[in-house]
Amino acid sequence: MKNQVSKFIALCAIVCGFAVTANAQEAGGNAKPATMTPEQRSEMRLNRLKTSLNLTDEQVPKVKALLDAETAARSSNDKQAMKDSHEKMTSEMSKILTPEQLTKYNQMVGQQKGKMHLNGGQPGN
Repeated sequence: MKNQVSKFIALCAIVCGFAVTANAQEAGGNAKPATMTPEQRSEMRLNRLKTSLNLTDEQVPKVKALLDAETAARSSNDKQAMKDSHEKMTSEMSKILTPEQLTKYNQMVGQQKGKMHLNGGQPGN
């Protein structure tokens, strides 16, 4: 009986260890956008665009300003402000990006819209 209790306690310790490790990994930079601040979401999007589109040092601050404005509009929950911000973002990105970057950007936006459609309007991973 004492042996079974020891095994049970050891099993509980292992399970708790896995739970703590999984929770720590999630909090360590892999947080989901829903739990991130608007500034963190904007920074995450900027980093993704820098990598995916190979943004130049000149393009980065311009894109960051657009992302910050769009993120602020999203945070306001004002649908018209979000729509206006998205239209401005689309228009301004065409002025900032090269034709090749713009093509890739439009593909990325299209893929994200497809994910949102599949997830019932929620951003996908």
